[in-house]
Amino acid sequence: MAYTKILIAVDSSPCSFQAARKGLELADLIQVPVALVFVIDRSQEIIHTDLEITPIQRGSFLEQQACNTMDKIIEAYGRPSRAGQILQMTPEGLPKDEILVSAEKWGADLIILGTHGRTGIAHFLLGSIAEYIVRHAKVPVMVVPEQSAKNA
Repeated sequence: MAYTKILIAVDSSPCSFQAARKGLELADLIQVPVALVFVIDRSQEIIHTDLEITPIQRGSFLEQQACNTMDKIIEAYGRPSRAGQILQMTPEGLPKDEILVSAEKWGADLIILGTHGRTGIAHFLLGSIAEYIVRHAKVPVMVVPEQSAKNA
């Protein structure tokens, strides 16, 4: 199968940066458009109420975090000639849902994302976005496992 558009799902975790590196390398190799999607998950907001931060300020903080992360990924792994061509998306919602919606809306035919590789009770309690995407995506999914420091 020839891929024509690659969507790379990212967050601020090290495993996400590894997946982005692999995805950008593949996109450069086969010369296809690439998009980064960082889902703003408001359910993960943790801001102490004593700080008197308004919902608008919280939203701006999360959006800035998403943009900063994608900028760091592009700076670290994107080719300078392509940097302006990497689409950046920041939908709001649950990552497992918004990654699939973004892929379908943009017309991606490959989704790339990282995984922490949790097992046992950690997997049960935290769930797995990667597993959900693999099970529900309408296009192929490449899952990049987190590498330990000794394997990096």
